[in-house]
Amino acid sequence: MFPISVSPLKYHNKKMFLAIAASIRVHLCFYIGIVFLMEYFKKCKNYVTE
Repeated sequence: MFPISVSPLKYHNKKMFLAIAASIRVHLCFYIGIVFLMEYFKKCKNYVTE
């Protein structure tokens, strides 16, 4: 009885972990993209003002 009740929990935790990892990856890519765009626009502004 005990191992049967534990195994779905492990499976659920693995699914949760994968979902969290995927979400972190998406947020990280999004953040890096925004930082890259900000730096790009700063360079463009500097190029225009010079």
